[in-house]
Amino acid sequence: MGGAAGHMAHPFDCREVRNGKDLINFYVKAVNAIPLYDEETKGSSASVKLDGVNASFRLQKANNPAGFMFVLDRGGKTPGPVTGIDFDGVTSDNVLARVKGNEEHGLIQVVNHMTKLLNHDLMDLKPYVEALGLFERMGPEGVFFDAEYYANEDKERGYKPIKNEVSYSKNYIAIHRLSEFYTETKETKTGKTTKRRLSRGFYWETVEELNDLLGQKDQLFSQNQDTAEIDQLIAQKNNELKIKKQEHQEIIDNLAKAVQKHASDLDMGFDVYTKIGLRFKEGLTREVVLKRIEGALAMKVPYNYLKISDKESIGPTAINEQTGEAEPRTLKQLLLSVDKNPAHIAFYPDTPGFTKDGKPVKGRIQTKSEYKKDSKQSAFALQIYEDVMETGHETGIGPFDIGNSPRDAEAIDNAVVLWHAVRHIGNAIKDSIVTDVDLGVEGGDKNHEGIVIQSADICDGIAFKFTGEFIVDNRAGGFGVTPKGEDIPSDSSEALYEGNIRYGRLIESFMPEPINLSEEEKQYVILIPGGFKPPTGGHYHLIKEYDKNPNVRKVFVVTGAKEREGVTLQQSKEIFEVYGGFSDKVDFIMSNDPTPLTTCYELMKNEKFVNQLPNALFSIGAGDKGSDPARIKQFADYFAKNPNLSTADVTSFPPAKAHLVNGQPASASSLRKAYAEEDWEAFKKLLPHESFYDDVVQILNNQGVGRVNENFLLAVPQSFLVEGRKKKKTSVDRRRGHIVELRQSEETPIEKERDETSDEITRFRIGLNDLLKTVVQNLNLPEMQGEERKEFMDSTVATIESMLQSGLGIAEASSMAGGDVEGGGNAWSKKTLIGEEDDE
Repeated sequence: MGGAAGHMAHPFDCREVRNGKDLINFYVKAVNAIPLYDEETKGSSASVKLDGVNASFRLQKANNPAGFMFVLDRGGKTPGPVTGIDFDGVTSDNVLARVKGNEEHGLIQVVNHMTKLLNHDLMDLKPYVEALGLFERMGPEGVFFDAEYYANEDKERGYKPIKNEVSYSKNYIAIHRLSEFYTETKETKTGKTTKRRLSRGFYWETVEELNDLLGQKDQLFSQNQDTAEIDQLIAQKNNELKIKKQEHQEIIDNLAKAVQKHASDLDMGFDVYTKIGLRFKEGLTREVVLKRIEGALAMKVPYNYLKISDKESIGPTAINEQTGEAEPRTLKQLLLSVDKNPAHIAFYPDTPGFTKDGKPVKGRIQTKSEYKKDSKQSAFALQIYEDVMETGHETGIGPFDIGNSPRDAEAIDNAVVLWHAVRHIGNAIKDSIVTDVDLGVEGGDKNHEGIVIQSADICDGIAFKFTGEFIVDNRAGGFGVTPKGEDIPSDSSEALYEGNIRYGRLIESFMPEPINLSEEEKQYVILIPGGFKPPTGGHYHLIKEYDKNPNVRKVFVVTGAKEREGVTLQQSKEIFEVYGGFSDKVDFIMSNDPTPLTTCYELMKNEKFVNQLPNALFSIGAGDKGSDPARIKQFADYFAKNPNLSTADVTSFPPAKAHLVNGQPASASSLRKAYAEEDWEAFKKLLPHESFYDDVVQILNNQGVGRVNENFLLAVPQSFLVEGRKKKKTSVDRRRGHIVELRQSEETPIEKERDETSDEITRFRIGLNDLLKTVVQNLNLPEMQGEERKEFMDSTVATIESMLQSGLGIAEASSMAGGDVEGGGNAWSKKTLIGEEDDE
């Protein structure tokens, strides 16, 4: 609700943590930043990280003595029929409309309570608003307060529980910090101007200055130069930022006290907080805490490097001097072996898919294709950590089973060790603290979500957190990624400086409703049929352009199985793997139909496929040159004229910009020709980048460059199409090491009839093919030779068959042949029907 959540830094994100030894020293600094039990915590750099529900609020102009009122704002980006309520401000009067009439939605209680508390005595709060300078910065593009809400069930008051992962005994509202909304204006490639509302930190200008300095520091680090001068500038700028924040924090503290008085006057049973300080428990010295950390470092950590058979893996061990036997290494030994922190290394600085905004993404490595469909992963990805450290002792896998190369595997190995240290040392520190306010956390203060430290003396003044066991207990929370799984840059201004804590998700029964696509920008599913033998830079850029388009929800690349002048489907797979760079939006499907285009038509007719993508608009994807845009329109027109064939909303999505080489689209036939003639200059130009030259040539020479994920190109799931005969299947239960046999089902009369129908269709196709051979020979198509002619016949057969299967009848088929569709007329046009060659 309102405001963008972001990723707060973990200790290994900090620039001074360049290796495992640095991380150990880092914790000494952190311990010194936490007050002892008898020390003052006001103004301390340490605070507790809460886990409530985001309830951000802002000011809205109002016709009352104060001149304003408080409203909630869920941060809608565009003013649609429902999200427009955010721009007006969510209040008790319109919250039901905001949740589309769902009277059980948890947001209703949150809004009712928050607005009642905040607006109880506006004149009492007006001085604080004015002192913060917000009176002139109200409205949907003004400043807002990041806040959290938490409530337990209270039958007497009629409260329902609104909570997250951590359970507290007290109801609370926490007012954290200031942020602001602003409008981003962009011009699309088609010349259309779009606007959307985004959020950023209140001190974003100072933050950007700091990030520029930190960028310079990174450059000096990479050149092994002294950073003392730049460190001094960073410290000065951090001090300026600290002074600003302290001034505003004192005002926010007083505002919270006034709101607390409102809660008491109204007998609402809520405590109101801002920043909750913490300290070490009574009787604990810093030396004792450091000994607890030493205890965590002494723990033995069994895990695997590499699985060498179903029953055997190898992993890091040390020889016990007393027994002479091998045993797992300690966490400290493992940390001291980490010579480089992957968080600060760009492993693929010039490779497509490993850069963002022209800059390399640090910490991103490549996994084996059989491990992840999208092989571009952060070395610190949660799934990788769990697969190695949590379940690896059962599965036997380790970093070298996951990383695509030894360098990738080493990065993963270092990352999982750093994560393990952060987790267990974090537990030791969390178990040593007590908070200034007892919120009645179930299990004690150690079960708070985490500890936050922001000190000019550590981590360049960047806020960082210790979460301990919450790393794995809060599995849904993610490791520095957005809810969509996208990496949040570790050096982004909002991630590091504004301390964007993810203030929680509503519990499942009160989750925000799914996006209504009628009120937000429409979302599209793009189907790209083609041969891709081999895939070229044109294919890569075509797919990539749709992949990057924010209005495209999913991209299906549909390819055929047949060879093209010796280039096979397997080689196409391997070359696509070499290119990489596609997001999880992109799925590759192998067509079992005569042409990939036929598969696209069949998918539109299948309700199971369409229903898996609710509210989406479907379109063929193609380039913007030649007759390609017309093909997109043909696909949409076909289903517009025959609405009974599909429940899908089929439309025309704008074509992608074609990748040209010497003024011509980069086609597969051109790449095959350059390869056959050994025209290597032309060959390189037809690739996404000439750096792929060696790998692609090796693949075309049948030398290969490594294993390819067998699931990279998936056959169209039978559940999407006609359900086939059930076959006998076997599956291996790896845990028990034996084969499980699944019973073969008896063939039903319906299945038998379906098989007979399939035989009839096959005979029909053979006969139609024979007839077309004669027809084509008599057509005036001198430019169509050999393989092109065969492709044309396959496409024609597929289209006629599709028409007959869908019951179009002879009259409509005749009208198409007579020229009633685009491309028709007295002579056939090979561009009227799309075969594999059309996607060269």
